Amino acid sequence: MSNNEQTIQFPVALKPLLTDFVVNVLRDRIPSDQLPSYAVQYFSERQNTQPYISTIDDNREQTGIFLTNQTNGVVSEKSDDSINNEKQRRKSVWGGSPDPDRDLTDKIVMKNPDVFEKLCKIVQDTVIYVGDDPSLVKQFVKYLAPKNVSKEEEIIRQGDEGDYFYCIESGKYDVIVNGKKVSELDNKVIN
Repeated sequence: MSNNEQTIQFPVALKPLLTDFVVNVLRDRIPSDQLPSYAVQYFSERQNTQPYISTIDDNREQTGIFLTNQTNGVVSEKSDDSINNEKQRRKSVWGGSPDPDRDLTDKIVMKNPDVFEKLCKIVQDTVIYVGDDPSLVKQFVKYLAPKNVSKEEEIIRQGDEGDYFYCIESGKYDVIVNGKKVSELDNKVIN
């Protein structure tokens, strides 16, 4: 390895550990200002429980994702073990990453200023990946579109692909897993 090159290897267990953390933050609706203390509590509890058990054969070398910073750019490579681990990970409601090459210019939805500001506040307090950066929040909110739903209409089906974010303006929505109601969502987030 030359002096102009640095390789970082991510442990195999990092992705499922962080994914579970993010899912818990979103499920429990942890506000941005409480994230650090929630993270300390979450990871402290995980440290005292059974550690992550790899499904990879112990006789094989365990490798994770490699990022190489070179003078000619960044290279990202997933090992076979990482891919196998992803296939065995449990499914969640969240879909895959959006295609960065798709054209979104025609998807911007015009909103009145009051609605835009209300949505910005909700997104800033709820969506973990935009954090406290107002420009990212506004960029995200530009693409939100209203969706009217009727009673008994299924909005999200676990396991389906999608990259949607929902804000409930009015009404109550049941969360049903395996035919059993496990939670209820309403518009308490909107002030």
